[in-house]
Amino acid sequence: MRIITGKHKSRVLKTLKGPNTRPMMDRMKESVFNTIDSYIEGANVLDLFGGSGALSLEAISRGAKHSSISEINYEAYKVILENVQTLKEENNVTIYKMSYQKLLQVIKENEFKFDLVFVDPPYKLEVANLIIEELITINTGSKQKFKDSSSHPKTLDNCPAITGKCSFLRIEPLYI
Repeated sequence: MRIITGKHKSRVLKTLKGPNTRPMMDRMKESVFNTIDSYIEGANVLDLFGGSGALSLEAISRGAKHSSISEINYEAYKVILENVQTLKEENNVTIYKMSYQKLLQVIKENEFKFDLVFVDPPYKLEVANLIIEELITINTGSKQKFKDSSSHPKTLDNCPAITGKCSFLRIEPLYI
């Protein structure tokens, strides 16, 4: 696995061996990042299922300001830490060795805000929609006070997600 573009272009990242993580293939990662490219520069990024840290590190390479990565698996956590150190991005990346539930609680308690969130849980965890709803609630204070500001949500077929597709929604508070 490698960084596609940006200041770390072509740098190779380590991945965890075995069936516990499933890194996104370079071609799919490139498609995802080309779709969200205009939102990356200066962004504060959250990656709730870090794996190897590849999505966050790609965002950092493309100009994101900071990334917070959550990973509960200790071996994967060590891989992320090694990748961050290899790229010398320790000042731009915070790694949390905790569950996504615990990190969501920390986010809520500390009123952290993020511009870009990666939610790519393991296949067996059917939690993506619940996490998105929780993040919207944390960001807006109410599930009822938001709108999808993109008139046509973008999707990519065959994206490695629970539904088989990735959706890119830009959520903004709805002020009445």
